[in-house]
Amino acid sequence: MYFVKTCLIFILSILSMSSLAQQPKLMLPIGHPQGITDILVSEDGKYLVSESFNDIHTKIWDTRTGKLLHDINIVDGSLFVKLSPSGKHLFISGRDSSFIFNVCTGNFDLAMKQVFNGVSYSANGDFLLTNKDTSLQIWNPEKGQLLHTYFSKDTIASASYINHDRNILVEKKSRGQSSYYVLDSTLHLIRQLNFPVQVPGYFSEFRDCLYVTQFDGQHAYIRQLDYDSLKIRTTCMIDSIGSKPSKFSFSKFDGNLLVGMEDSSLHLFNINDGLIYSFNKFKYGFDNVSFVDSGRHFVMSDDYWAVYFDTKEGNVVQQIDYFAESRNLKNVEAPIIVNNQLKKFYFVLQDNVIREYKIQGDTSMLSQLFRGETEGIDATAFSKELIFLGDGNGYIKFMDIGKAEVTASYDAHPDYLSDLSYSSHSHLILSTSIDSTLKLWDPATRKEMKKIVRNYPILTADVNDQLQRAVIVSSDLIITRNDKANTVIEVFDLMSNKTINSIKSNERIVSGRFSNDGKFIFYCNQSDSTTVICDITLRPLRKIKSAGWEFDARQSQNGKYIEVLTDISVELYDYNTGKLYRTFAIDNRWGYHRFSIDKSGTLLAAGSGRGGLLMWDLESGRLLFTAKAHASGVVPCFIDSSRLITSSEDGTIKYWKYDRQNLYPVSQTVPFKFNEYITTIPSGYYKGSRNASRQLHYVTSDSRIISFEQLDVKYNRPDKVLEAIGNTDTVLIKSYRKAYEKRIKKLRIDTTAFRDGYSVPEADFVSRDNIEYEQKNEKLKLRFKGADSTCLLDRFNVWVNEVPVFGLRGFNIKKSKSNNIDTTITITLSQGENRIETSITNINGIESYRMPLFVNYSPAVKEKEITRFIGIGIDQFADSKYNLRYSAKDIRDLSVKLKQKYGEAITIDTLFNSNVTVSNVKALKQKLQQTTVNDKVIIAYSGHGLLSKDYDYYLSTYNVNFENPEQKGLPYDELESLLDSIPARKKLMLIDACHSGEVDKEELTQMQKMVADNSIGTKGSILFTDSSKKRVGIKNSFELMQELFVNVGKSTGATVISAAAGTQFALERGDLKNGVFTYSLIEAMNKYPQLKVSELKRIVGARVEELTNGLQKPTSRNEVIAVDWEVW
Repeated sequence: MYFVKTCLIFILSILSMSSLAQQPKLMLPIGHPQGITDILVSEDGKYLVSESFNDIHTKIWDTRTGKLLHDINIVDGSLFVKLSPSGKHLFISGRDSSFIFNVCTGNFDLAMKQVFNGVSYSANGDFLLTNKDTSLQIWNPEKGQLLHTYFSKDTIASASYINHDRNILVEKKSRGQSSYYVLDSTLHLIRQLNFPVQVPGYFSEFRDCLYVTQFDGQHAYIRQLDYDSLKIRTTCMIDSIGSKPSKFSFSKFDGNLLVGMEDSSLHLFNINDGLIYSFNKFKYGFDNVSFVDSGRHFVMSDDYWAVYFDTKEGNVVQQIDYFAESRNLKNVEAPIIVNNQLKKFYFVLQDNVIREYKIQGDTSMLSQLFRGETEGIDATAFSKELIFLGDGNGYIKFMDIGKAEVTASYDAHPDYLSDLSYSSHSHLILSTSIDSTLKLWDPATRKEMKKIVRNYPILTADVNDQLQRAVIVSSDLIITRNDKANTVIEVFDLMSNKTINSIKSNERIVSGRFSNDGKFIFYCNQSDSTTVICDITLRPLRKIKSAGWEFDARQSQNGKYIEVLTDISVELYDYNTGKLYRTFAIDNRWGYHRFSIDKSGTLLAAGSGRGGLLMWDLESGRLLFTAKAHASGVVPCFIDSSRLITSSEDGTIKYWKYDRQNLYPVSQTVPFKFNEYITTIPSGYYKGSRNASRQLHYVTSDSRIISFEQLDVKYNRPDKVLEAIGNTDTVLIKSYRKAYEKRIKKLRIDTTAFRDGYSVPEADFVSRDNIEYEQKNEKLKLRFKGADSTCLLDRFNVWVNEVPVFGLRGFNIKKSKSNNIDTTITITLSQGENRIETSITNINGIESYRMPLFVNYSPAVKEKEITRFIGIGIDQFADSKYNLRYSAKDIRDLSVKLKQKYGEAITIDTLFNSNVTVSNVKALKQKLQQTTVNDKVIIAYSGHGLLSKDYDYYLSTYNVNFENPEQKGLPYDELESLLDSIPARKKLMLIDACHSGEVDKEELTQMQKMVADNSIGTKGSILFTDSSKKRVGIKNSFELMQELFVNVGKSTGATVISAAAGTQFALERGDLKNGVFTYSLIEAMNKYPQLKVSELKRIVGARVEELTNGLQKPTSRNEVIAVDWEVW
């Protein structure tokens, strides 16, 4: 028998994933929407695997970046996963098939129509051992060839290689009893292992011996077996072990065995010396125990914290408190996974985030998180072209379907939303939450109109169209099949704020809905699987008995049916007679799910809890389509006769088009925090909010990470996305296209490189996988190779933490007239983590993909970090009519405040008024050359900003000619060049001056020509309009470009924050006694003890807009994308 080589058709029928050969694959930051059930880490620490039985996804993460490499979706879910010793292959056992996934290529190497109960690799990975029911198999995983088979009368519970792969240890089960056998490497029986105590054993290998530990309820026995004879050499018995074991962890480094008992006690044994320590019973028991740090420490985790123990001293050295991270955050029963080579361990909490802890001496510290950036969608409501989404953090988000974008977001509840509905009559939103509140919202103003508080968490609420009454269902517990509940269903008068009538019950009433005319109420009772139809006073009129466990019931849009959703089906009953019309079978046992009937009443779409979408013909009952829509429960809604939208707990929204013959996806929208979102289409193009693009990355065919910015310029196409979804606003599409073209022109990109099959240079560090992450030497030698198959090379560069080592223009190799390069460079590392990238550029300006290499430099003695502040303030000029009031004071105030923040760790240099000359500013470069790679540099300028006749930007000096700033003005490029090619890598420039943002020379030139062209018939116009006057219509293409796209142009590695846009003025205010921008900076320094660059930009930007009523909006001329450092 052989594994079946996976052909394209077979894989497409089983898996919902695809990729273009050799094309980098876009990865969306979507984590696990439901509980992670298992995690694995490769022996070299490069890959982390997370698996969820509930959301049927297996994800592979790059441990150095924390980014997702592969998202594997087996349609029926995986039962278990196993990494090969090399970490290059992942065995996945599904419900009806098994696969071997190649982690390096992102492809399935092998597949077979068999499932197994267990799997084990040999130590060298050359053989694969599987067990199924009463049989064992040994496979060659490279060829997919079955080598040996062993059959048993009894069930084989487990099997694993021992004795350096020479033998196989087998556990058999018969009538609840375990027996143990040893087979050779060809599955021939050697002998049965017999022990004086016939109880289950825990086996471990240490120093070429096999050990078994057994517990009989009173004693523990540790037996040493000889490998050759497999007979017992020695037995160590420990008294007074009065419980059964539940958790084991073995340290192969020192032979210690950690055993967790059912009575919540822990025992530490040495397999040669017996009992070392016993630890007291833990109040909350424990979920997991595991050795870390090569057995020097171990971790015990329960529902509320993880405890870090010292095995030598037998005491607690650290407690990791889950509550410190998030309210009500608990542990899950996924195992603690340890990588001793890198001294790290991993565990999972209920938020489905994998936490990486790095061991440092006797403590551990949180070093990285592996998670998605989405929140599960728990409730939805629809209104024509708008979707209202309620997420797991209690936010309500608005999505415009026609524009495929999230338009608004507000904090509605402190906990997740349980229900959401929209009144088309009053145009208000009703939201409920497990925080026991019901709220009415005006979506136009986002104001809370009404709040109702109940004693129990509110499960559902519904309002009649006139918004006079609400039916509310609240309960005191999360509903289960077995437990009773204290439930209240009530009819509430929204006008008088009084309860009309209510029913209290110990039964599981889970939903309440009005009929279409508001005269009747339907509620579901899970205790007896009935739907109760009652009048407005809750007097029962009729009951409908369902076959399954009910979740929801309501009247269909056309009024003909009562729709009942259960865990196994959708049931339709005749509204007038109550007779069952039709049943549509579906598996809804997992996740949140709903269904929808189209307005014509001829189609029914339903979601399954495991992410499936099904559509039926309502009259015939014929199943028309099935599709894998999401990773978790699906909520469908018909928009019209050809469009359908689905949302899911996986945090995504999909837009579909259909007819009677076809159902196909058009787009997928992924909302992030606040108003951030990304919408993708099948061709790979996307549109999104500016900051959301930063969350994206690409994965190459050999599983390497490419940061988003290089491919963003090709695939970030809002115009193409709108066209794909059928948006008919041609003016908007045209403006998006112009904004994109403006971006391409500004970046000077040759778009011929975007053609499929077009040659792109290739470059990378040689043997990057052999470069150690932990570095003790400040100097790192890297061999670098690059080539272009068709063009000569022009230059190359290396970046460390986004700072170009060879300056903005790179290292010129054009004179070599070669299309390849092979050289070695030496890099000075910054202390801490270093993100190192390299690329080559050919003579056509096409650049190779940059793939980050991460190393961490930890010097024996922490190196001193100095902040160098350069302040330039000028409010007195040779031409005094241009004098300002507060520019010099701005710099003095910033200097004082930074001195307070940094103390002795700052050096301050300033230039004021008559000393502000071009030559003096240029001379500052010599001081900046004295910095080190660990230093910070902050340059602040406050004064006039000037545009020349050619719209080049200048900063004022003392002797500047204000009418012609080219004369003695300071070109902006000269100021920024202070930050180019200096050792310091953390660089920030703050410019408090008019027009300090970028301007569009092309559009300003056209405007100027219009003013001069009398034939146009204008009465006159000014170049810079009063920004206090509200503009009507679409932004110009340059403004759209800045709003839509991250600035991915090449830079010095500095972030440059400008006080105002290129056509705006930077304002001073007498009441503030500062420029508004500088005042906001100082205010932030007073308010926040620490701030990163991105946070400073966001907070100051919002504050300036607030203080100026929108007249002044700070922008970024340049910005770092992946590296965010603390300013103070």
